[in-house]
Amino acid sequence: MELTLIRKLQDEVGLTHEQAKLAVACIREYIIEKQGDPDWDTFLKVKASNYAEKAKETGQQLSEKANHLRDKAIDALDDFSDKTQEKIKDLRSKAADFIAPDED
Repeated sequence: MELTLIRKLQDEVGLTHEQAKLAVACIREYIIEKQGDPDWDTFLKVKASNYAEKAKETGQQLSEKANHLRDKAIDALDDFSDKTQEKIKDLRSKAADFIAPDED
């Protein structure tokens, strides 16, 4: 885990390898001094649980959005179909009037 943090400090913050190692060591010492030796297993399990919950929530939100968009598309297609049917009836009526006009 420390190597990952060191690489992240190098890549994202622009620290040299030595500076990143010193920063991680300083943070580690501070945590131990203030809170005792951290329980990394519990920390990581909580983080993993939080990420899993966030992923689940995001999946539900995406599903709801997809369902909403699907419903909108279906409504639009139904409306388009209704309008098309009306135009077809109108064209048939006009064609029938053109082919066999009413004789009064």
